[in-house]
Amino acid sequence: MRLNELLSQYEISYIESTISQDRAKSCIKRLRTIDSPLEDINYQTLMNYRSRRLGEGVSNATVNREMAILGSAFTWGRKAGLTTLKPSIPRTREIPQATALTPEQVQKLIDATDDLRIKAYVSLLYLTGQRKTAVLRLKRSQMANGVIN
Repeated sequence: MRLNELLSQYEISYIESTISQDRAKSCIKRLRTIDSPLEDINYQTLMNYRSRRLGEGVSNATVNREMAILGSAFTWGRKAGLTTLKPSIPRTREIPQATALTPEQVQKLIDATDDLRIKAYVSLLYLTGQRKTAVLRLKRSQMANGVIN
């Protein structure tokens, strides 16, 4: 099996259940450029991909996201019985974490408007830690009994 086949099956079977579908699909599109047999995917192959992507000017966060999707695809592939491989996935240097708002700052944001939609939106962002586009793209089918799937 080639990496492109694994990524295709992963995309069809798994991506639809994630919140950031567009982002994951974008990562998969870029990962398809590796197109090697799964047995040929190793740390050096992935380091070459990583170096190429960084050389193209993408950020460390983007490369880390792509590597995370690749690792997830291999994990899914092992669970689905498509592969037994578990390649070592390189990561770029640590990325500083964004500073979170304090509960008091969030409450000030919520109190600054009378629009219930904005209050709910800010609350959902704060309580889930999701990015704005992920929250805006949520579907009813992804929410059940107060849980976001």
